[in-house]
Amino acid sequence: MDAYMRALGYQHGYEFRKAREAKDPDFFERDRLARIKLLAKFGVSREHEWVEIVEAFKRMHAGFSERYKACCGFDAWSQLESASA
Repeated sequence: MDAYMRALGYQHGYEFRKAREAKDPDFFERDRLARIKLLAKFGVSREHEWVEIVEAFKRMHAGFSERYKACCGFDAWSQLESASA
């Protein structure tokens, strides 16, 4: 959550929670821009075919540490595999 908060430009958790809970339009714009930027880092955009976006998600997942994968609480890799089938 900390990385997401920082990606949106919030320095402190209380600023992030306040904006999210208030449904601040700026919060949603920051979220939209962060998602666009993340997809671009992996060479795709929302205009790409779904299969290309899934491949980008697989590359993202491959870069996660084993510790992070374990604490996610779900097997994201198998979900991505199912989505691309």
